[in-house]
Amino acid sequence: MVWLSGTVGITGAGTLVNNNKTITGAVNNAATFHNNAAGTVSGLLTNTAGTTTNAGQLNGGVLVSGGTVTNSNIVGGGVTVSGTGTYTQTAGTTSGGLTNGNIVNANGGAINGAIANNAGTFNVGGAVTGNSSFTNNDQRSFRLLVLVALPGSPR
Repeated sequence: MVWLSGTVGITGAGTLVNNNKTITGAVNNAATFHNNAAGTVSGLLTNTAGTTTNAGQLNGGVLVSGGTVTNSNIVGGGVTVSGTGTYTQTAGTTSGGLTNGNIVNANGGAINGAIANNAGTFNVGGAVTGNSSFTNNDQRSFRLLVLVALPGSPR
């Protein structure tokens, strides 16, 4: 088995890291980080700029204060979005709750744990499930796509 131990820092324009193994520490990203299907990060992912895509497992939680994090598999330990950060879930499961202070795009999968939309925009653009509460503390910024079949319309 191959793994990286300790904190992994990713910085610099044009820097790209593809993870296909296990990182037992934290990852601090300010460039481009791909946690591929076989990849696991046991520590906290902190995204301060740049782009992170997750098709594997982020088990220590996610802090997004800048840039974009996109999840299509497993995030454990919760997600906090602040500053200029954006969190997008296209599929998979986020567990441990979600606290939003900028932009969340919930387009599929499950978000388990309490969701707090404190000062940001929370976009629901697809089928998303959850197992806890949703508190919208910013009444201006919740967008929900609702599809309604009208009588006589094709289904």
